[in-house]
Amino acid sequence: MKNVSHLLLFLSILFANDLNAQPGSLDKSFGINGIVTTAMGVRDAKVASIAIQTDSKIVAAGYSNNGKNLDFALARYDTNGYLDETFGNNGRVITEIGSGDNSIRSVIIQPDGKLVVSGYCPDVSFYDFASARFNTDGSLDKSFGIDGIIITSFGDFSGAFSSAIQYDGKIVVAGFTGSPNSLGHNVFALIRYNTNGTLDSTFGINGKLTTAIRNINDVATSIGVQSDGKIVVAGHSYYQNNNGLGPDFALARYNSDGSLDTTFGIDGKVITIIGIFSLATKLTILNDNKILASGSTYNGLDWDFALAQYNTDGSIDNSFGKDGIVTTAIGLGNDYAHSSIIQPDHKIIVTGSSVDDPHTNFALVRYNQDGSLDNTFGSNGIVTTAIDSNNSYPFSVVMQKNGEIVAAGATRLNDTIADFALVRYISGLNIGIIDYPISDNSVLVFPNPISQQATLEYVLNFEETVSIRLIDMNGITIKTLQNNQKQQAGLHEQQINLNDDLPQGIYLIIISIAGRQVSVKIVKK
Repeated sequence: MKNVSHLLLFLSILFANDLNAQPGSLDKSFGINGIVTTAMGVRDAKVASIAIQTDSKIVAAGYSNNGKNLDFALARYDTNGYLDETFGNNGRVITEIGSGDNSIRSVIIQPDGKLVVSGYCPDVSFYDFASARFNTDGSLDKSFGIDGIIITSFGDFSGAFSSAIQYDGKIVVAGFTGSPNSLGHNVFALIRYNTNGTLDSTFGINGKLTTAIRNINDVATSIGVQSDGKIVVAGHSYYQNNNGLGPDFALARYNSDGSLDTTFGIDGKVITIIGIFSLATKLTILNDNKILASGSTYNGLDWDFALAQYNTDGSIDNSFGKDGIVTTAIGLGNDYAHSSIIQPDHKIIVTGSSVDDPHTNFALVRYNQDGSLDNTFGSNGIVTTAIDSNNSYPFSVVMQKNGEIVAAGATRLNDTIADFALVRYISGLNIGIIDYPISDNSVLVFPNPISQQATLEYVLNFEETVSIRLIDMNGITIKTLQNNQKQQAGLHEQQINLNDDLPQGIYLIIISIAGRQVSVKIVKK
């Protein structure tokens, strides 16, 4: 074996250190040092929602800009953050609905693996709810709606923010409808579709319903379905006080037919005052049907993360935080929470953005089940991540089967260009035991930089099935060097031959073994 002093990237950094890494640390086996960015359009792009398939592939959904307006945008990644070329066009799917801005705000995965997305699209004079269903390869499912797309109008300005699948396969979507004017009257709006995308006439009025929480502006941002089939929606409701026009946390619960559940709060509605103003952006229904709502609150100077937990009847759960409420300041400026998940051990992950002057960064906070900060995670329960030297914002968070945490949103390259951004963190959960199949300090590439030819050398601890790819910095495969080749334990060499027309620059060699990946950076000269 060649002198290990020539080692460019050794696995003790990528693998062995991960075993002892503090929860909240970046998972270096994901993308490049724990971070993935993907250019989606000619201008700005954003991940609004993220989901994990049963095969652990990651689906990110949001919008991209074609230079004139926004389009539905999806990207699918393998378990370690590289674009899945079996999906759409090199891992990406762009869908234009109408001639104006259209955006995905929610993605959910059906039991059969099909993807259902919801958001909004333009109408003649306003915006409508828009949903689409995609097959597992990224093509539109023509059996859903009209050629895979559903547009539903409330007769006014409206849009969807969240969706969920019921136990019978029906799809419920929540958002708002009303005036586009910020002082106009908006209300909660819900739609339920049958599995083929037709409106469910057993829900509300011909599949649609609206609910006024107060009498100014009400917006539903998150929806969930309880184990008994009742539907819970969270959002915010505006009111006028001495501080001006501002929102509070607002929840509503519905029976399976869309009627308000009068056993919940007051006539099916709950309003919670947190700070001067507060915005609820995500709800989670816990195993005991208690409800956790997360969002942000304004303290008079800036915004902080905010959580509220409710009993099954809508009353505040006083066993959580202080009188059912938790607020957390992260940075010196505004901190906005956008999404949350519950770990298998009942700890709570909330993700959002935090200002670290002059930039905005990814922020994660982990709480114990009682709402106290989990001081085993990051720095006293808090982690912030700068994607690069620009502003970055996470809007969704999920947990993979191996227990790792993936947050997704956008990183802004300049005033007009932004990319999809994903970051993976080590949770510290003991979900399974990983027996690493490749020796530490055993991966070599020589020579490097490479003109045309080089040798990749590595040592396997066990007999394994190995795949090796050469990809560019956008995650697109340039060449497959090995594809699911069974190899014995011991030393192995792989010749790397670069085409003359391959542009100069930085590339990655990806070694995939036993569900894990090693990234080796090379330079084409």
